[in-house]
Amino acid sequence: MTQYTVEELKRIFPSFGLPLIEELSEEAVFMEVGKGQVVSQPSAYVKNGMMLIDGLIKVYRQGEGGSSFFVYYLNPGEVCSMSVSCGLYDRQFNIKAIAEEDSVLISVEPKFLRAWMTKYPEWVEYIISSYRMRFEKLLDVLDQVSFLKLDERLVNYLKRRREKSNDRYTVEASHQEIANDLNSTREVISRLLKSMENDGLLETGRGKLTLLSQFDQNYG
Repeated sequence: MTQYTVEELKRIFPSFGLPLIEELSEEAVFMEVGKGQVVSQPSAYVKNGMMLIDGLIKVYRQGEGGSSFFVYYLNPGEVCSMSVSCGLYDRQFNIKAIAEEDSVLISVEPKFLRAWMTKYPEWVEYIISSYRMRFEKLLDVLDQVSFLKLDERLVNYLKRRREKSNDRYTVEASHQEIANDLNSTREVISRLLKSMENDGLLETGRGKLTLLSQFDQNYG
């Protein structure tokens, strides 16, 4: 298991004071998850709050029929707000979380989640800011679904995926994955991507897309 020093944790959580960082280092459990591993399933009872140290976690909302809808990414230094809520009140987790790449998480027991609320003002601000950010992300998702056509949502999706990649021109995703994330079908997404390929915006490959210079010229 990878170990993190107090100095490294301070860089990841710059708003935390040294006493909170030290307690986090001593009391939290560090967990490694591999790329593609399911971190949490819908309807599971989550006992602890989860914070991301390294890597990238993709969070979905899953419907009763098994279809899923991409909601947001969990980035290093961020806390999963739903896990905090579920951990504090022993509730079921109603989202699905998957590691987009090899990741390291911190698991925090409810007794510490509660104690730090009264002990450390920066922890309260951290949790409140997380809820505010997630609410703004939710509004963005609603705007995308309500006001944008699917081809516009696809462009925004590709831009967002590229921002999370180390390669500015490559998006590693299958047509089915994109369809799942946009709550569409593989056939519809394949047709839109083919049209974009014909327009010289990208090239399609097995499990990946290559964005061409014309994509940037059209969409920035």
